[in-house]
Amino acid sequence: MSTTHTTHMTLALFAACALGCTGCRTRDSGSDQVPDSTRSPHAAAPDHGQLPEVDTMSQAPVEDLKGAGAATFLSARELAQAGDALARGTSTARTVAARTSYSLVEARRAGNGVPEVHDCWVDVAIMQAGRATLLSGGHVAGSRPTGRGEHRGGTIAGGTTRILTTADVAVVPAGVPHQYLVASGDTVRYLTIKVLQPGAEPCGGR
Repeated sequence: MSTTHTTHMTLALFAACALGCTGCRTRDSGSDQVPDSTRSPHAAAPDHGQLPEVDTMSQAPVEDLKGAGAATFLSARELAQAGDALARGTSTARTVAARTSYSLVEARRAGNGVPEVHDCWVDVAIMQAGRATLLSGGHVAGSRPTGRGEHRGGTIAGGTTRILTTADVAVVPAGVPHQYLVASGDTVRYLTIKVLQPGAEPCGGR
């Protein structure tokens, strides 16, 4: 692995962890439950415009919303509002900010996801509330392509499992099969920062 690649991933992980702590401290206060509050149902993406609802698969990058040099800020309240909106609807996840090389996706699950493989994107997931099991690794049988470098469905064989709870962080490298499993009666809310794999422009570029 090149020094540039290692540095890129290290910075991405540190940035993700810092944002994750900001996004869960005020809202969840260490609780493992995902409350469905009565806050405003609209998804929060102030200063970023409204982005379409998506499942957890990556989307093709959108235009940089405030210029390549602009910092992206999302408060705990804004992320909580996005989670509340998901709790009221049928969508699993919503992109709350996006740039060419990364995007932020707020997700809430009350049941199992499907196996996913993102050829060009690294997923850095920060658990904000609740509990889930991450199945990752191994190989997928029976998946289908759903976009450039995106595969969903089928079953994962030979993977490993890890229970994730509030404030845990999971990093899923590009190309690694993964699936979120949620036990009956449980819910989980988490923020995923999707970082474009260095050199993956043919797959994730415009």
